[in-house]
Amino acid sequence: MCNIFCLKGVQPLNNLFSYYTRYLALKLFFISLVIFSVIISFCLSGYADYYYNNVLIGSGTKDQVHPQIAVSNENHYMIVWEDNTNGSPDIYGVILSTNQSTPYTFPICAEAGNQRNPVIAWDGTNYLVVWEDTRNGASDIYATRIAPNKQILDGTTVPGLPICSANNDQLRPAVVWSGDNYLIVWEDERNSSSKIYAMRVSASLGLLDGNAGTGGIFLGGTGGDQTKPKAAWNGTNFFVVWEHHPDNDTSDIYGTRITPSGDMPDNPGSGLPLGVDDFIKSNLSIASDGEDFFIVWDSYSNDYLHDIVGLLISDEGVPHRFGPFLITENQNNQQAPSIIWCKTNYMVLWKDNRNGIDDKIEVFLVRLNNAGSFLDTATKTNPISLGTVGSSLNNSPPAAIWKEDSAEYIIVWEEYRKDLGYYAYDVYSRRYSAVAPPLLSWTEETNFRDDGVNPDNAPSGSSFEFRVKYQNQYGYEPIQRQLWIDKNDDGQYNPENSEIINMTSDSGTNYLQGIIYKATTTLEYAGDGKISYRFVFWEYSNNAAATGSPTKDSEVNLGNSEALLQWLDSSDYNGDGVNPDTSYGGTSFTLRVLYKDYDNDPPTTKQVWVDLNNNGSYDSDEKFSMDQFDSQSYAEGRTYTKSIQCYYVPN
Repeated sequence: MCNIFCLKGVQPLNNLFSYYTRYLALKLFFISLVIFSVIISFCLSGYADYYYNNVLIGSGTKDQVHPQIAVSNENHYMIVWEDNTNGSPDIYGVILSTNQSTPYTFPICAEAGNQRNPVIAWDGTNYLVVWEDTRNGASDIYATRIAPNKQILDGTTVPGLPICSANNDQLRPAVVWSGDNYLIVWEDERNSSSKIYAMRVSASLGLLDGNAGTGGIFLGGTGGDQTKPKAAWNGTNFFVVWEHHPDNDTSDIYGTRITPSGDMPDNPGSGLPLGVDDFIKSNLSIASDGEDFFIVWDSYSNDYLHDIVGLLISDEGVPHRFGPFLITENQNNQQAPSIIWCKTNYMVLWKDNRNGIDDKIEVFLVRLNNAGSFLDTATKTNPISLGTVGSSLNNSPPAAIWKEDSAEYIIVWEEYRKDLGYYAYDVYSRRYSAVAPPLLSWTEETNFRDDGVNPDNAPSGSSFEFRVKYQNQYGYEPIQRQLWIDKNDDGQYNPENSEIINMTSDSGTNYLQGIIYKATTTLEYAGDGKISYRFVFWEYSNNAAATGSPTKDSEVNLGNSEALLQWLDSSDYNGDGVNPDTSYGGTSFTLRVLYKDYDNDPPTTKQVWVDLNNNGSYDSDEKFSMDQFDSQSYAEGRTYTKSIQCYYVPN
């Protein structure tokens, strides 16, 4: 015992010096290895800047789950979650500023029964927290406003006011703010099977679509259960999507627009089918870039694995012509996605066990531009990793916000860890920053203001000029500057068909302020004559693709288009095509109209019909042939005219 003690604890000085030398060398080696690993991770992430500061937001020996997050425009943000510390689920929250490192949590609703599945939004003044609540037995939808100073504004003695307390259960709410009102959507079992309902709610928490007991807008659907709705706002309309389960083995995606007044222009009561196939689709999430919508979900495919899939939806509720596309596919499962819009780009996050270890779940992300193209170096097989979270694939998706004042993302998730002395889910947060992508925008020049092309419509064989503005806040020149045109209208951009054109700079090199690029090409009629195009730019220094509205598909119209009749710009004929507008009986009235055909085809019939006897119909002797007034081309617009003497009739 003594010899062993002496050998371990009382070594000769030279041996001790040698020991510490080896120790320091080994320590330096590992420090160097860590630094090298961080540099490699930095480079592989497209020069993204990580903040590895996992902040423990909510913890305890009982589960804290389903975190959600919303950001204000006042340098603070709020996280809410379902907290089981008191033995049953309650709603807790925390409001944090950018530089705050210590969270101070507070109860939002800890009433009798269960409070579950909170969601949150910001209206410019207050936060709104919505959840499902069983305080009255069945599950209802409740909400309360929270001021930035953590004051609970609704419910004098009991936190929260009912949004929907109809018969049976109301479950899984979602909420979005439009700038004027909130839209809250949920699963509703008031008629036994699960359907989708919505309620517009004012900033003061006034219900705009009936009372809590019987009100709400019925969105869909028919034939099976409708579940897990999500909603977004694009500046004009809301768009709501949900899972449609016609049977136990199938799930499809349906959706509908809702106007600010609460109307539904798309198949009221059933919605639009957006994703209908043999795959099982779940965990929908939706966001908008202020024009169109972007839906993501996890798809259970024929290989019995889950992948993340996306679909772009136009502002009119029409799926993009390319259809659904893979955002990530890898070995094992990728599940539980969420998507947000971040001023210039989308970000999609999900849970992933590509490593094959069930308790080593990772959170991955990719950034996508308006058109769904990948930014950074990320691809569907090489996304950016935020590290292992030790969570479950089947629990809540990670949630995120974009914080403009600090130019960073803040991401929250639930994490099951074994190193804290207990076995429970806690809520964690991490900050993440990334290089701002280059930005494409319309030039604001006359004839190019909204679509970057001139002319917008022309006969087949015409020449078209395309112009777009490129900006880079780091002052870097684009290495790729291309116009993609689907010339044969087959739904693809094929370089073999000369459909990818390199653009040239109009003038200057101030990429920070913005440079206009241009290209000119001749287009022939193909397909239905609506030829799609988009602008594709890439900046090499930060390995980043450009984002902005011009990266999405636009259309130019060629040949075989419908003829148009238009009023003349002349003050005498503008708005009604007749001069004079009123006069005595027996006056000769001149009627003129502009005929336009982009194929330069003449009209086969050119008549004006006038109900001279005022009997409510056009008799054969009341249909007059019109004469050519000028010799403009039909594509430019030719004017036709006819003078008719009209006599007074009653009324």
